Amino acid sequence: MKAKFGDDAHKREWSTRSARIRAIFQSGQTVAATTELCLDADLWSKNEIRNKATTACRNEVRAALGELQDGVPFAGPTGAREDGAPVWRQMEFWSYDDYVYNYQEYRGRGGSNIAVANHIAERCCDQYRTGPKRLQLLEIEEEPEQ
Repeated sequence: MKAKFGDDAHKREWSTRSARIRAIFQSGQTVAATTELCLDADLWSKNEIRNKATTACRNEVRAALGELQDGVPFAGPTGAREDGAPVWRQMEFWSYDDYVYNYQEYRGRGGSNIAVANHIAERCCDQYRTGPKRLQLLEIEEEPEQ
């Protein structure tokens, strides 16, 4: 008998969630469609789905708060609470230490984030008359191929 589209030549193993996902999957199906089938099959509990949604939403909130406006983030992490979670504040309410912390965070990421770090340093100097030293962006010339 010839295999048809959607058939599986492998024996199904139901011992793990990933095995159950593979059992639901049909070749030629999108990941989105397979995910919907997995949700309908109750592969995740309501609590697990809530936790996954919360994580995705938290990432969206973090991205929105860190979105650049005039070259600097709208808000950023500042001093940590006792449980270690960073507390976020709008840039207008940053202390000198908050500016330095965020400057170092962006500086450590390299690349185009160095420009953001420099903008943060400039704002810090504007407000406190002192601040972190700005970094100079160096462009490296590539040697021509021979």
